Amino acid sequence: MKGDLTVKVRSSRVFSLKKGVYCYCGSAMGSLEKRVLRHLKREKKRHWHLDFITTDSRFEPVEVWVFREKEFECRLAKSLEGNEPVAGFGATDCRCKSHLFRLKDLEVEREKARKLGAEIIDAGEVVKRWK
Repeated sequence: MKGDLTVKVRSSRVFSLKKGVYCYCGSAMGSLEKRVLRHLKREKKRHWHLDFITTDSRFEPVEVWVFREKEFECRLAKSLEGNEPVAGFGATDCRCKSHLFRLKDLEVEREKARKLGAEIIDAGEVVKRWK
């Protein structure tokens, strides 16, 4: 995030995000490529919590961590708990504290993700490869 951002989602809940690098944990349930490409688009109907961030000009995607296991999002969220969670963000249908975390150290978290089995792809490369 290039600057601080306050977003109001469809439920009228307000989230305040500080400038920094964030990791969002989501699932696609069978249409991974389509879901990721949708999230990387600026212009779209805002439906999910993440859409309220990705449509803002301060959002700058860095990379996508791909886990091919189904329902991996909560496991990833658990591994990120040492970072700054955005309480309740994206975690409306589970018991996680959050599915959005402001990272303290991208390199450390990237290495943890690799050990959990992530394929890490530059955001620009994702668009070229999956479009």
